[in-house]
Parts: sequence; C-alpha cells; structure tokens
Amino acid sequence: MTRLILLRHGQSEANKHKVFSGQVDFPLTDLGILQAELAAKYIAKNEKIDIIYSSDLSRAYNTALPVAEALGLTVIKDKTVREFDVGLWVGKTRAEIEKEFPESYYADPSLRQYPGGEYVPDAFERSVSNILRIANTHPGKTVLIAAHGGVIRCFDAFSKGYGKNQFGNSPITRNASISIYEVDGEKVTPIKTDITEHLDGSKNIPTDKYVI
Repeated sequence: MTRLILLRHGQSEANKHKVFSGQVDFPLTDLGILQAELAAKYIAKNEKIDIIYSSDLSRAYNTALPVAEALGLTVIKDKTVREFDVGLWVGKTRAEIEKEFPESYYADPSLRQYPGGEYVPDAFERSVSNILRIANTHPGKTVLIAAHGGVIRCFDAFSKGYGKNQFGNSPITRNASISIYEVDGEKVTPIKTDITEHLDGSKNIPTDKYVI
C-alpha cells in the first residue's frame, strides 16, 4: 500500500485572471508562490514524504519545489500528469468560451471534447492510470504528486467509485490544497481531501477553485 499526497499547484496567472490554461505554462503568481511555501511547511510538519513527483508544467513544479527543499528531496517531473489539454479554450474566460464555443461550453463536463484539445474521458483515463502507476511503483512509501485541478478531480472521482463518464460528480480542489489517499493496486481509499487549513484562518489567504 502507498500513501499518496496530491498537491494542487498554487494560484497561477491564469487562475488570477480567471482564464483557462490547460497545458500552456502559465507561471505562479506571488500569491501562488506564498501558497506553495505554506503548503510545504504544513506537509513537512505533518507527513513523512519519501519521493516527490510533479507535472512538468512550472506551476506544478514550483509548487512541489518548496516541499522538496524543506525535506532534502528532489522533484521528478512527469508530463503524464499534466493538466487537460483544453485546446482553443486556452487564455479565454468562461464568458468568452460561452460565446465562441457554446457546444463544448454547455456539454456535460464528463463528456466534453475540448475544441482542438482532449476528450475528457481520455483525460480521465490518462490522469488516473498514471497516478496509479506512480503510486504503485513505491509500495510502502509516501508519495507526493504536485498536479492540476482537472487531474486531481479525476483521481478523486475514481477514488469514490465514479467512472470516466462521471468526472463531474467530484468537486474541484482549491489552489495549493492537499488531498490524501491510500493506494493498493487499483483500490484507492480517500483519507482527507481538499485540505486548506494551512491557507485559512489567521493567514486569510484566498484560494481559487477556478479550474484548469
């Protein structure tokens, strides 16, 4: 069995401006960098991490990096846990997408074909299979993966028994949130998800659920 920590990246420039980023490399904002540092302090205090992976996109990598530095580890980049490819939605707001791409905008989120991008059921299978692969490569260890809203949402849906056509039944986790699972083969047990106590309370750090 593997203890799996999924860490969503901190606020990106795309999140700040409420536009979709997909697989385009929008960097962290100053707030996103602070969120990553707060997440690192929380994880270093509460978890014994053995190995760290991240998406190869900088917003995920630079969220994982403070954790690695706090624990004396390195970050392994893995492009298979990149965000969904949202194609022609990149850089656009919801209002712009609704106007320009009404068919995909109003589609069932679980069955959406991003124009010029991925089909969500394919993205679901990619996300889940590769997170399982990484976790099961390290039985008996605690593995952290820094990834993206859509990818984490897929895995969370899978952990709750939802299939690739039911992606929308799982909530979107917040920027720099932490989700914990136990993984044994294809059996996944959610322990606690969308943890943001390291960002809340007296720190009053806003989070952003705006996805992908």
